[in-house]
Amino acid sequence: MDNRIGLTLRQQEVLAFIVQYYREEGYYPFLKEICEGKINGEQVIKKVASHGTLILILECLERKGYLKREKGSPRAMCVL
Repeated sequence: MDNRIGLTLRQQEVLAFIVQYYREEGYYPFLKEICEGKINGEQVIKKVASHGTLILILECLERKGYLKREKGSPRAMCVL
């Protein structure tokens, strides 16, 4: 993924993971799947330490306009 302005390295990694997961699976990952960092059993990114940390990363991506999430639905997100 290109070096996006305004994103930390970890935010870039998580965003790239979401994009790659969607391309390979055809749907967006659950939060648990993002935390694990695996696609088809292969470790793609380093595990996210906790669910709370992941929520903070996703909130930052949403605030910065890279991601849109719908509250109350675990896969309801899209990359903008």
